[in-house]
Amino acid sequence: MFGIQRKYILFCLIGLAICLWGFRGQVQLAALPEDFEIESEAWPIRVDGIDVADSDQMRFLAEGYAPGDLLLITTSSGEIAEVALERAYSPLHSVATFVCGILTWVLCLIVFAPRAPIGVGRDFFWCGLLFCIVIMVGGVYFPRSVSGFNSLPGLIHLTGLAALGPLFVHLSMNFPRRSSIQDRFRWLMPLLFLIAVALVIWRAAVYLSYINDPNPGHGRWLMPALRTSDGLIVIQVLLALQIMFLERRNLELTRERKQIKWLLWGMSIGVLPYVILRAMPRLFGLTPVLPAAIERFLELAIPFSFAFAVVRYRFLDIDIIIRRSVIYAILAAGMAVICLIPGILIGRRLHGDSPLTILLPLLATGVLAGVLFMPLKQMIGRSVDRLLFKIKSDYDQALKRFKGDLQQIPSQQELADRLASFLESALGPKMLVVIVRDRSGTGFFKSVGQIEPADRSNLSPVEQAEAWSDQWPVSPAPDEDGFRTIAKLESSSLPEIEADRFPEPLAQAGFVLGEPLFHDGDRAGLILLGPRQTERRYIETDISMIRECAALAESVLRRLNLVQVAAEEIQARRRLDELNRLKSEFLSQVAHDLRTPLTSIAWSVDNLLDGVVGEFNDSQAEYLRSVKTSASHLNKLVGNLLEISRLEQGRVKMNLSRQEIAALFSEAILAMKGIAAEKQVEIRLTEVPEQAAYVMVDQERLFEVIVNLFDNAIKYSPPGSAVDLSISLQAERSWLFSVRDRGPGFAPEEVNNLFGRFSQGTPSPFSQRHGFGLGLYIVKSYLELMNGDVRAENHPEGGAVVICRLPAAEEI
Repeated sequence: MFGIQRKYILFCLIGLAICLWGFRGQVQLAALPEDFEIESEAWPIRVDGIDVADSDQMRFLAEGYAPGDLLLITTSSGEIAEVALERAYSPLHSVATFVCGILTWVLCLIVFAPRAPIGVGRDFFWCGLLFCIVIMVGGVYFPRSVSGFNSLPGLIHLTGLAALGPLFVHLSMNFPRRSSIQDRFRWLMPLLFLIAVALVIWRAAVYLSYINDPNPGHGRWLMPALRTSDGLIVIQVLLALQIMFLERRNLELTRERKQIKWLLWGMSIGVLPYVILRAMPRLFGLTPVLPAAIERFLELAIPFSFAFAVVRYRFLDIDIIIRRSVIYAILAAGMAVICLIPGILIGRRLHGDSPLTILLPLLATGVLAGVLFMPLKQMIGRSVDRLLFKIKSDYDQALKRFKGDLQQIPSQQELADRLASFLESALGPKMLVVIVRDRSGTGFFKSVGQIEPADRSNLSPVEQAEAWSDQWPVSPAPDEDGFRTIAKLESSSLPEIEADRFPEPLAQAGFVLGEPLFHDGDRAGLILLGPRQTERRYIETDISMIRECAALAESVLRRLNLVQVAAEEIQARRRLDELNRLKSEFLSQVAHDLRTPLTSIAWSVDNLLDGVVGEFNDSQAEYLRSVKTSASHLNKLVGNLLEISRLEQGRVKMNLSRQEIAALFSEAILAMKGIAAEKQVEIRLTEVPEQAAYVMVDQERLFEVIVNLFDNAIKYSPPGSAVDLSISLQAERSWLFSVRDRGPGFAPEEVNNLFGRFSQGTPSPFSQRHGFGLGLYIVKSYLELMNGDVRAENHPEGGAVVICRLPAAEEI
């Protein structure tokens, strides 16, 4: 696409070179004096040895000379006269021609060339480029000879003029929508282009043959060719304007109707006077009524109307940056012309022989234009905003303030209030309702004006708002202009948003326009507007402002919802922390309360087993030993609860000392031997390093860590299996010890939660004992306080393995 655009930009540059070359020839073009007349009986005459049969040939021959040259005329009676030639066009005509041509070329370069590869943009590009070439090249010149490029300006002019008519008709049938005429009369455009080609060939043949041999026989075809061309142009221009006028009535989009209205205005002012007051009189052999200079000034309406459509109504969907660049380009061109004219006049008055006498004034005026450009640009930019974009500019300023007001909105109710207040002040509706919903679906309501339900029911305002919101169509999709608004029929200037799906109860209640609010794809609110107090319909700028208000409200609503979600999560976390604190305090208190009776139970059972109150039989002794085992287990649970409380309060202090880890394992194996024998599980030390494994630990608490690991492994081991213990030295001067069982192992989702507080894995199928899920948590906490760590994983051969790491102690 970019390569295609560069091609059209290259066409623009070539066109500019042709325009400047043609304009240079047009400025130097000569013509007969206005009072020059030859009696009818004097024809034919001879002009510098060339036979001339009529005044048209005479005017054509005069174009081959320079202003001020003398023509030697010999009449049929032998009389000889000299005629001094004048400039064909006045300075006013030249200025108007230059400004019109340059402005049209600027539009082609900035507006049409980037859009030429897309749809109707190509028609606009070629129409604009050919138009500026035709007016800058001017009329058909008589170059005296066909050699070199002398005849090229004339050929370019007649070719461009013949091609403009069909292109203009084609444009009228494709902008802004493809016309049904083009489908019904498919032969029309090929016919027009064929006629244009035939006319170009005929006129070029007549033109070149007369230049090659300027005799009356060849000259008699000059006017018929010119009149045929003028007649065809008249027909095609009128046809194109008629098509554009008829198609305008069928357009639905307001913006498109306004665009074509301005194009029709520019074409009518710029083309119709030429067609009616110059081309048509010449068609019947009459003198044109419209002076050439006035014709050129009227043609300025064409580029100005295009520029206005670009700036005001987004012609060809051009954004505001390009629209303003068009304005500034027109400003630069205008300043160049304004400063060029006095520079030339001043330079001529100096009458110096040096080229500097003309160059210095031009340079001075150029510097002056450069100095004045930026202040004028800013002044004109502000004026454009106030004049062409007045309503939008006011709305933009109001929206900017409104956006600032929304930064500190604390709630959905406040958002509804602020939105309603802003829309009331900006639009002045007779009635207004704003509904904003929070995450839970609760609606917050704000109304302006006297609003009553259509059915005269006794609903409260909030209930009315909820009912209105429920009646709104579900998630209306945006149309091609980005509108989600739905308006009542004949309530706005935009028929494209007016729909019969506007809810009838809302229409009966007096509302004419609605704009939904969305959050995460769901409708989160609604804006309902009644007629304006000024009785003026809602226009495109109003709708755009309402849409921007809705977008701002949706962004604030997203922020409020996020803040409220975060606040709810913080509150939930605080409640959870409070519950955990209360739970910890409760368990700590329960543990303290249980410690004394458990100690008493254990002491009493020991006395009974020792025979303090007499001997027991084997059955009674077995029951007492069961009571002792259960009391011991409960005492361990109570100890864990108390230790958890101390850990959470940070009251656990480690008395680190240099200990030999293998000796601690041996003590733990002896302590757990009875429990292991009861479960028929063997504890084995499978790997022991050759060197002594010294670590810096709290001896008592590392012993408790090992006992907890053994107890957990025994609980999950099946009868007749073994629990393996291994010790090894890691490269980073750390000692690893692991405890492996032959149980069912861990489920994948349990591994990350095994060492959590009050976290319990799947109950062991080989034991009925259940705890609080504190053993592994205490293991992890103690090891971390001793600068170690722990992890658990499933062993490849089955069962689970818990691996602990402790830093090695420095050697003494």
